[in-house]
Amino acid sequence: MKSFTFLLVFLFVAFISLATIAQVPTAGLQLWLKADEGVTLNGSTVSIWIDQSGNGNDAVQSNSDRQPMFVDNELNNKPVLHFDGVNDRLALIGSTTMSQISLFLVFKIDSGLVGNEGTDPLPYFPIVLGNPNLAGEAYGLSMRNFFSGNSPNFIDPWVDAESWVHAEAPNIAAYDQWKVLSVVTNQTVWNTTLRSNGVDAVITPQGTSNNPLSVPLGTPDGISGIGGADNVPAGHMIFKGDIAEVVVYDSVLSDSERVAVENYLSDKYAIILGVDDQSNEIPTQFILEQNYPNPFNPSTTIKFQVPNSSFVNLKVYDILGNEVATLVNEEKPSGTYEVSFDAKGLSTGIYFYTINAGNFVETKKMILMK
Repeated sequence: MKSFTFLLVFLFVAFISLATIAQVPTAGLQLWLKADEGVTLNGSTVSIWIDQSGNGNDAVQSNSDRQPMFVDNELNNKPVLHFDGVNDRLALIGSTTMSQISLFLVFKIDSGLVGNEGTDPLPYFPIVLGNPNLAGEAYGLSMRNFFSGNSPNFIDPWVDAESWVHAEAPNIAAYDQWKVLSVVTNQTVWNTTLRSNGVDAVITPQGTSNNPLSVPLGTPDGISGIGGADNVPAGHMIFKGDIAEVVVYDSVLSDSERVAVENYLSDKYAIILGVDDQSNEIPTQFILEQNYPNPFNPSTTIKFQVPNSSFVNLKVYDILGNEVATLVNEEKPSGTYEVSFDAKGLSTGIYFYTINAGNFVETKKMILMK
């Protein structure tokens, strides 16, 4: 009987382990860099970031002056790599070529640039696949952040000598905000979709091209890499900020697979998915709406409005008044927002969510029914 009980426990643990591994699809996985695994240190800096995909596409830097800093317990008690915005970078050296890419990135752009934020150039996008040259072209995929007016945008250019194409999306790169960025692009049909923290971004194609290209994951000269490129186009800067995890596939993931990776990253780093900062309507008053669906199992959506820039705190409590989740805790400009609450680890019962924004305080009840 004891042996049988042990076997059941063993099988349960094995099942949980397999379920955890299955959170990230493995088919087509080309690069998987995790700051909490496979980091080789040179003192307090990183000389090698070992690829966990099994393909050996490590990110390396032999020059100690250019190695990013390893910062422990930075994001949800997990380490990150800090790039100084001056010359820190890691080279991806390999020969893998891709015509379809699904890329996931957990990162934060640091403020502190010289001058005024909103007029200075944003840093070069932290992941460069392809070989950018001094003219800002790329034989492959080179993603850059830049300012269009005063809005930080995302660009995804695919360039050759004859023609070019890119997609532009506003308000993706916000200062001092951790992001789970999801980019899926199929160069064969020139199609790119983008999500920031699980929210679809509206992207605008720019330019045209009729010449499909293959994108190198790395280049023999190490120009492609993490943190920035040696040949950064004029008006741009090397990336200044932190990176926790990078996942790259050589295929277009299905919607369910894409959500699975986003959820894995969200759970691991406690980054809230589902907050939509892209509403164009300007509210005239503070409003906290009833969650929907209600009752719910296990997730629900909470919508609120902010008429002017305010520090917003949105928390969930159980029936005894114990705090169980903080959904929003940051300054928000005027707008309409949605946030998802996942209660998969909580018991059936009544819960309350409370918003504090400026002088506005309101509480509503919701029911978790499993």
